[in-house]
Amino acid sequence: MKKIRVLAIVGFVCGMAISVVSPSHAGTTTQFWPVPHSVGVALSPDGETLWVTSSAPTNTLSRFNARTGVIQTVIDLVPASFPREVEISPDGLTAYVIAQSATPSHSLLVVSTETNLVTQTINLGFMPAGFAVSQDGAVIFLTDYLGERVVAIDPTGAEIGAVSVGSRPLAVAYSAVDSRLYVSNQGSNTVSVLNVNDPINMLSVGVAIPVAEQPAVLAVSPDGREVWVPSQRSSTVSIIDTATLAVINTVSAPDFSDGVAFTSAGTRAFVVVRSSDPNWYGTLIEFDVPTRTQLSTTELGFYPQSIAVSPSGQTVYVSVDAGVRVVTFAPQEMTGVNAPSAALQQFELAAGATCDRVSEGFVDFPGISESLRNVGWSQSWSQWASGGQGGFVCSRQPFYTSTGNWAVR
Repeated sequence: MKKIRVLAIVGFVCGMAISVVSPSHAGTTTQFWPVPHSVGVALSPDGETLWVTSSAPTNTLSRFNARTGVIQTVIDLVPASFPREVEISPDGLTAYVIAQSATPSHSLLVVSTETNLVTQTINLGFMPAGFAVSQDGAVIFLTDYLGERVVAIDPTGAEIGAVSVGSRPLAVAYSAVDSRLYVSNQGSNTVSVLNVNDPINMLSVGVAIPVAEQPAVLAVSPDGREVWVPSQRSSTVSIIDTATLAVINTVSAPDFSDGVAFTSAGTRAFVVVRSSDPNWYGTLIEFDVPTRTQLSTTELGFYPQSIAVSPSGQTVYVSVDAGVRVVTFAPQEMTGVNAPSAALQQFELAAGATCDRVSEGFVDFPGISESLRNVGWSQSWSQWASGGQGGFVCSRQPFYTSTGNWAVR
């Protein structure tokens, strides 16, 4: 089975972003990077590049240095209009953009990240809302918002499979652990579960799971054990156990909760919420996943939409009105400027393997217990792998705790 990544949304002058320190949470800083009509956001696998879509009348895809906020290029997507969600392929070579209104129809745009050019426009014939792309780019899964189905297409745009889901399917999230696709159905207040091991014959797993009213952009935890489902009308996030396919818990998320994303270690989750008064003002809520405890809140600005989290889990990017709010959290549990630093742990990923299965003996490191062998790894693409030809690698950065031990998160 091909592994799937989930998805997730001034004048153009190259330069530094505007930085503003926020007092909303100790150790947290925020920046605002101006982008007109910003909608979708996505990070490259190595976390070095941020991609941002701009809706009509701008109709562009902007490429940022994710560390500095410098705009590297702006890609004109015309004749497509109203580009929304964007996702980057696992090898970092392709950006996929959904355009919900285009000539002659709704479309999926394929953009080369090497040439910064649109290489293909796939006319869909239906209104897409959320999507996920296979690891090799051979299969793309899209929700048909009005047709109440999930459609699988190949890179030419040919439909290779489809399956019915609930009413008004909005977003999809994929778990490589169980080869399942989870779909939030806004019209029926449910989550559909699909086995997509064979994209030609996608199968529903059990019955749709009831969740709170108007489920939004959902996410699967990195270990595949839970699905967090924000709901726009209930002020809660439903937590689904993927083993029992039932809601086992909820956490409070005031007003309208729109999206959620996990850190690569799965220990923290970030939920975007917005209030109807005044003017859809947004807040980012940080949760401790094991305890369901709210750790912090950070003000975002008006009209928050799409969210992306850096591989380290320290930086969160949220598209807001006319830009991107960049929230950077202070490193956790560090003793201060004199804390020793550890070498980056990194290994080449074998074909078909995932970062949650690390071989014995590889991660020997003082103070890191056996229970932490599989914790904190993130997958990315590196040129040094495969004898310099490039390939997938797993990386993590140990840190020194206030109790004098090495740990990972």
